[in-house]
Parts: sequence; C-alpha cells; structure tokens
Amino acid sequence: MTDLSPASIWIFLKYKGLLESLEKNLKNYELAHSVDAIYHFLWDDFADWYVEYLKTNKTQLDFAKDLFKEFIITLSPYMPFETEALWRDFFGEKTLLAATIKDEKFVINTDKLISGKEASAKEFENIITFI
Repeated sequence: MTDLSPASIWIFLKYKGLLESLEKNLKNYELAHSVDAIYHFLWDDFADWYVEYLKTNKTQLDFAKDLFKEFIITLSPYMPFETEALWRDFFGEKTLLAATIKDEKFVINTDKLISGKEASAKEFENIITFI
C-alpha cells in the first residue's frame, strides 16, 4: 500500500465509521438505519467526493480498489445478488462472495498506516466544506 493522501485517510475513516454504525444498528435490530448509512457512505462520501478526487490523483487507485472491495464484502449481506455480480465481474473473483470470510487485515493494516495522521483528513474535510 502506498502512502495515503489526506483524502484517502478521510475516506478510510468514513468507512470505519460506517462499520461501527452497522455494528451498532445490527445489534439494535435497526436494519433501516444500516441501509441508510450504507447509502450515504457510498453516494455522499465515496462517489461524490472520493471518486472525484481520484480523477486528480491516480496514485491512490490501488487503495481505492482495495477499499471498494472491502465495501462490497461489507455490503453483501444487504444486497447479495448485486454484490455477487460485482465480485465476479468487476473484481474477477472465481470463488463465491458468500463463501468469503471478511479479512480484517485491511482495516488493521490501514489503521497502522494512518496512525498519527488522522488530522490530515481534516484537510480534505476543509476542502469539502469550502466547495
């Protein structure tokens, strides 16, 4: 994994927030809140801001693809058929997504990589606020 930009740190922290929200909502049987959190992460954060940012900084594409892959795994219980198609066609995976166990190494390794750099995500947040 390359050095992460402030935007990549920002989107990763948003993803971690999504995971925490999903965990809390599932424990409280609030499925609608989980689906709402997924929707807002995908459209309001990932698509609206991070994908647009990636057009200006191609060095972050590998991280973006890894993050999107993790997001698809996270999304699979909510949209099994759609995520299975993405898993096979977009990522070229041969095994079934349903048989895939979520690998926590991505989150752990990224946490280590951004340790102490969380404040730089504020830089990207300031750009969003300005725009």
